Amino acid sequence: RSSVHHESFGEMALKLHITGIFNVYNVMSAVGAALAEHIDAAVIKAALGFTAVPGRFELVKAGQDFSIIVDMRNAGRVENVLKTARKIAKKRIIAVFGCGGDRDRTKRPIMGRLAAELADVVIATSDNPRTEDPEFILSQVEEGVDEAIGTKHHELIVAAAMLYRAIEMAEKDDIVVILGKGHENY
Repeated sequence: RSSVHHESFGEMALKLHITGIFNVYNVMSAVGAALAEHIDAAVIKAALGFTAVPGRFELVKAGQDFSIIVDMRNAGRVENVLKTARKIAKKRIIAVFGCGGDRDRTKRPIMGRLAAELADVVIATSDNPRTEDPEFILSQVEEGVDEAIGTKHHELIVAAAMLYRAIEMAEKDDIVVILGKGHENY
């Protein structure tokens, strides 16, 4: 929930169907521009009835008492998504991600370090290892995790089990952040 107030335009209560403070800032900018162009408040409100882009800080609701957020996976997105999740987290953030084989190896430790710095629990896997050894992929992720994990919990496990493990360990008011190809619907 948010409201916009400006001396020339008055006040407008808005209910957004998206998550994240960055989305609030974007909407506020768009509303301000629309008001400056003398677009009617009813038209603006109607335009704001959209939901999030699939796989971009997308909330998954299945009746659970914790939150699940799905987002795309790359180093920049990992940092932004986990920092945004931290702003709304009531309890722990459980970060779940994988690194694919035959892809940029230099990013693996970076992703591991960012997840270890910004989440409370890290669950990583070798996602689609292709021609590479899954254990080698995980060892590169762990290099980054080890730099920042401290006493936090982390697990490096087989891909098929990682989502089950994250859901299994999630408690009331936790946030499970699934970082991957967020636009995929399977």
